[in-house]
Parts: sequence; C-alpha cells; structure tokens
Amino acid sequence: MKLLNNVNEAKVLNNIVEHRTGSIWLENSKGVRYDLASRMTRDILFAEILTGYADDYEIYASTREDISALIHFFGARAAA
Repeated sequence: MKLLNNVNEAKVLNNIVEHRTGSIWLENSKGVRYDLASRMTRDILFAEILTGYADDYEIYASTREDISALIHFFGARAAA
C-alpha cells in the first residue's frame, strides 16, 4: 500500500504528526530513518512519496496514542 495517495491524505497525516505524543518517523528499505518532527523533513518526504520518487518507506510511532491515530488513518483510508 502506498503511504500517501493524494495531497488531502498528506494534510491529514501531517495533522496527526503535528499532534503526536511521541516520535513518528519514516524508515526506508536501506534503514535510513527520518524523524517527522521537522516540518521541512515532512514536506520533502511527502512530496517525494506523492510524486512517486520514494515508495519504499514504512511509518513507525513510539507511543500507543500515535500508533492508534495512524491505524485509524490507514484503516479509514483502506475502507474508502
């Protein structure tokens, strides 16, 4: 499943990250980890994902609250 399909999804995911209680990060297949606390990092990564330049990212979170928010986001997206 692609991490993001459109700009609206990027906005929702950005909102989740903005209101995180712990750390949320992306990790690529090479093991490089990108902390999403930085707005600039998010903007660059989301742009790469949306344009198809990067499709090998997995998303991780450090707290149950953040994991729950991400599960809700991806679950709602899959149901649509």
